[in-house]
Amino acid sequence: MDWTDIPDDYSIEKRGNPVSNEKLPSVTFTDEEMADLRRVAEIRTSAQQHATDDLSDWDSRTEGKFNVDRHESMVDSDLVGIMGEEAFSRYYDLPEPFTSKERLPEGDGGYDFAVTIESNDSDLKARNVKVDVKTTDRPQNGGFMHPRQRDLAATIYFLCPVDLDSNEVYLRGFVPRAMMEHAGVTFHKHGRKLANPAYSVPRNEAIPPPEPENISPVSGHNNKGNR
Repeated sequence: MDWTDIPDDYSIEKRGNPVSNEKLPSVTFTDEEMADLRRVAEIRTSAQQHATDDLSDWDSRTEGKFNVDRHESMVDSDLVGIMGEEAFSRYYDLPEPFTSKERLPEGDGGYDFAVTIESNDSDLKARNVKVDVKTTDRPQNGGFMHPRQRDLAATIYFLCPVDLDSNEVYLRGFVPRAMMEHAGVTFHKHGRKLANPAYSVPRNEAIPPPEPENISPVSGHNNKGNR
């Protein structure tokens, strides 16, 4: 099966009202683990800003005073992404994700993991599946979003809603690249206008997550696009 050519209606029989988060597989982080993940988020954010010469956190009106609020907002956003990647890695017992290291200037290659999927469902058997973990900090209604200006390099996009109140990450499921390519485009997120439009797929489009025993890392692959 060529996962790059899956039609729009591939998951049509599996759509409907999404199951509640309580019925989804999940991973919960301890307070100590959250502190470690936040430190990683700080490193990643700082590395990215330095690599791109991002001066947006410096307020010229205050003669170079660091914009703490904006910086913390970027760290918070990065933390949500790190939690999703770490939860996916832990649930499927995959090698440590790249989020344990500093983010490289060229980015992550557009995907987070390379895996083999084996399943009793013949339509869900595939090798060298590139997985891009998508996250949202709105666990009750957040869906898939991907900036339109970025290439769709992954084979599938896996949604992990994050509940920051409980430090819990839910594994909702995935959509193939073809569905993302033909998705609607949104110019707003949470009522705010986006700097760049994004592909948007509702969470009820997600194909249920495979069982842990059906996913394994691709042999010899370092599980990151840029490692």
